[in-house]
Amino acid sequence: MESFGFKDHTPFKEPLDDSSLEKDGGISTFLEIKSRPNKLIRKVDIHDAVDSYNFSAFHRGSVSLFEAARILVGHIKELNKYGINVPAEFVVGEDQNNKPALFMIVDKVIGKNLRELEGSSMTNSLKEELDNLWTNLIGYLIDKMGEEDGLIMCDIFRSNQYMYGKIKGSEEEKIYLVDMDPIVSFVDDSMIESIERNIEDLEMRYNISLTNAKSKLIEIKQASLI
Repeated sequence: MESFGFKDHTPFKEPLDDSSLEKDGGISTFLEIKSRPNKLIRKVDIHDAVDSYNFSAFHRGSVSLFEAARILVGHIKELNKYGINVPAEFVVGEDQNNKPALFMIVDKVIGKNLRELEGSSMTNSLKEELDNLWTNLIGYLIDKMGEEDGLIMCDIFRSNQYMYGKIKGSEEEKIYLVDMDPIVSFVDDSMIESIERNIEDLEMRYNISLTNAKSKLIEIKQASLI
């Protein structure tokens, strides 16, 4: 990851420009820095993130906006512990309008969305990565089901939120989470259902079997009595 300095009250030494990328319907605004074409800045209004789903309900307004941002960043970073590659750094500061904001400095992935892979690219290594991804996502859910608050990154269970490719400075192709709005909620069965739909879709789309993921899916369905 590259280092960034400071520009006025924003945590950058250069102006932030609107990105040409189409907004994905989430709570992030896409920005770019001209001198860093390999980076995408996802700016999140902390008010929007706190108001999303059950975060504010759980914390009951007991934390400041900047503490809320720290908690949200912790949820995103935790995904790396589960083998879910998040190619990003995080900075909390003020945006161009002096409003508290979370900036996610994301490495652009040169590759393909998981729903747009070519059949010829479906190597044994990639099949194993896909199997591991969904196995790890289910493991993440299982762990969160056992925690007291049960808060989880709830919008990471669709295959089109991931890309397979490379980032600058790495010659190794990997699966990366690229749609990472910091939205948390309580664990519920809709997440398990989403995982199951996406596993089935990938298996049909590429004529593969995600054996370990399906075995793990049985485990979590039994635990949740879905």
